[in-house]
Amino acid sequence: MFVGNCKTKTIHYQDCHYAAIRLHPENRVFFYSIEEAFRKGYHLCHFCSPLVREMRERKRELQTLSQELGISCFVRKGQLHIHSPHSQWYVLPADDGKRTLFHRNTLGKTDACHVQCTVRSGIPELIRYISAHDRYRRQHPLPAAAMPKPAAVKGSKRWRKEKKAAKRVQKRVEICRVLSLIDSLDRCRLPL
Repeated sequence: MFVGNCKTKTIHYQDCHYAAIRLHPENRVFFYSIEEAFRKGYHLCHFCSPLVREMRERKRELQTLSQELGISCFVRKGQLHIHSPHSQWYVLPADDGKRTLFHRNTLGKTDACHVQCTVRSGIPELIRYISAHDRYRRQHPLPAAAMPKPAAVKGSKRWRKEKKAAKRVQKRVEICRVLSLIDSLDRCRLPL
């Protein structure tokens, strides 16, 4: 169970001393899971977040590793941001103590965020994984997406073929519509 502050949109673990001291009872909201709170727009407290705690404990090690690999790490609103020259990563804690790693690809034309499956537990291991992932992606780039065909020129063979196909689809839609109308009339017919 997690305690949230509805004014600041911050969630705390139940053992957080900051929540016990400074959270007013009228501002308290309770959540059963971190995911539920994240979906409602809440973020983790900087005092009790396990990511922030690990960042504080391993600060020196993370700084040297980040400098070696050219990766920057920082915490914003309870989530860990890891930026490399080719991609952006976000780490969120999960209810079961594990971490969810999100990847935003900036190497190709796609700009979508997706969950990256990994079994690494500590932040240094995640940073090494990210560095290896970027190195692999640079050596093995994804194929470029196929360009869509330009519109067919009116009167051409392709244009006539597309028009015929569109008419067939339209005819099928109309037939389905008539059949569903007949079925609905049969169901509404009163018995004599």
